[in-house]
Amino acid sequence: VYEMVINYYRQENKIKKALEVCNIASQQYPYSMELLLEKAHLLTHLDRYQQALELVEKIGTFQPTDYDTLFLKANIQMQMGKHQEAIEIYAYLLKFATEKDELLYHIGYGYQNLGLYEKAILFYKKALNHNLNHEGAVLELAYCLDITGKLEDGLEYYQKFIDQNPYSYLAWYHLGMTYSKLGNISDALNAYEYSTLIKEDFASGYIEMGNIHITQNNYEDAQDAFDIALNYETLSADLYCKLAYTFELQKEYYSAIKYYKEAIEVDKLWDDAWFRAGLCLFSLKKYYESLHFFKKATQINSINEQYWMAIADAEYAMGNMLSSLEAYEEASNLAPENADIWLKWAKTFYDQGYVDKATEVTLDALDECPENAELHYRAVAYLISSGKYKQAFNLLENALILDFDKHTMLFEFFSDLETQKALYKIIDQYKTL
Repeated sequence: VYEMVINYYRQENKIKKALEVCNIASQQYPYSMELLLEKAHLLTHLDRYQQALELVEKIGTFQPTDYDTLFLKANIQMQMGKHQEAIEIYAYLLKFATEKDELLYHIGYGYQNLGLYEKAILFYKKALNHNLNHEGAVLELAYCLDITGKLEDGLEYYQKFIDQNPYSYLAWYHLGMTYSKLGNISDALNAYEYSTLIKEDFASGYIEMGNIHITQNNYEDAQDAFDIALNYETLSADLYCKLAYTFELQKEYYSAIKYYKEAIEVDKLWDDAWFRAGLCLFSLKKYYESLHFFKKATQINSINEQYWMAIADAEYAMGNMLSSLEAYEEASNLAPENADIWLKWAKTFYDQGYVDKATEVTLDALDECPENAELHYRAVAYLISSGKYKQAFNLLENALILDFDKHTMLFEFFSDLETQKALYKIIDQYKTL
């Protein structure tokens, strides 16, 4: 009964409740090693590693060679940064394990955490020799090969594997991933195609083919690939979003919205689907509807500045200036290094005739983005509009040094010939320096 209750709370992610039940059960069955081991597991879920380690060591005095106890002890040590100690336990357990891929992966990960990438690569390859479908080993091997500048070794490894196992769809898939990381798009696409020819229902292969087609602007091919993947993949918000994006890129906004809504049906907390559906509605000039989607995205993820910028744009399009300005301010607080936020925020003030406020925002932006030439030129334009010529020309010098070619954006703000002539005269002086 206790096990059922503990498992229920674990599945509901109510770890503290599960621990309470485990403690009660341990009082009734103080010599149950299974309950003590379960308690150690729960403590690790609560990041109480020292307590978990002490408990596992206590269990170890009664069953010093128990596989599960030693494996958990190594996992806890890994979490505590005791990587060498963990590696030694994993290596010991290799003698008894029938399925060695997980242990080999953990040894590799221990060496990776110690900065010993060559050793990590060796053990990741060993893990993949036992189970080519070990996702962690695949990802970390690619990371280690990348960080050591040896992605080409990955090609050699997978090609040798394919020579011995030519019908391994996973080997072809991982070969494609490596080609892709190296920027060899054509060979990557061929490798993915082979993976799907060998295993017709291999959704991941079709998804990667679709991703490549998008980068090559082959949107219809991407749609075909994602459509096929949907036949074999369990319902996936991410996959629906990928398919929707191919329509969005072709400005087929109604079709895109349809699939973004499908993504939302699968996962109502998929904030990117809400956001991108909002962008499509905005492009259709359905500003009020887009605002609903943007606000939903911020309710799910309130720290993405792009969502707040979208709200600002929608509010502005509907004539709600105050709400627009507040949204830009929120975005700037989240990402002060993003010059686009400041530029749009200041332009909103400027368009409404609040030149001083536009100037103030732009000058504040320069404190955050001092190397951004566009902000300098925009500040110059606003200062000239305010009649603050001396300050404007001081900033103009910095702007010309940062990026001379962008000076043409000043003329967008001043249509009268007299002002343009004066600017040309000053800019020419710097051009000759």
